[in-house]
Amino acid sequence: MRLRLAGIRRAVIVAPHPDDEVIGAAALIRALRRQGSQVAVIVVSDGAASHPNSVTWPAKRLTAARERESLHALRRLGVRRGAVTFLRLPDGGLSDGQDRCRIALHQTLGGMGSRTCWSDLRRPTRIPTTGPSPMRCDVFVSAGVA
Repeated sequence: MRLRLAGIRRAVIVAPHPDDEVIGAAALIRALRRQGSQVAVIVVSDGAASHPNSVTWPAKRLTAARERESLHALRRLGVRRGAVTFLRLPDGGLSDGQDRCRIALHQTLGGMGSRTCWSDLRRPTRIPTTGPSPMRCDVFVSAGVA
């Protein structure tokens, strides 16, 4: 299947965890930016559950590192820092907080027009998400809510 990108002026990528936007949508982001489309990214969870109880990677350090890595990769793809929002909802807890996730996403999408770099993203042409997966609750919830 080939995705037609012509005519997409604005896109918001919704990722359940930091790095999912790069792993799952790097080629899409690059293609959109190359054709001049505006791209914004919303990362839903904090990504802190990947190393539970780690002394080397406590939650705060891990969250900060994953955000830095995402920002670095997105910058290389042509997405500015101001076009990236981290909601920092609890990793692995989105299924318990679907309403919280839905509210946070809708507030972020609704508030995009008030931020200069998001000025034309209030009504995105597309909102790609990673596909729903029964194996990953956060992925399923993020895809369903968006």
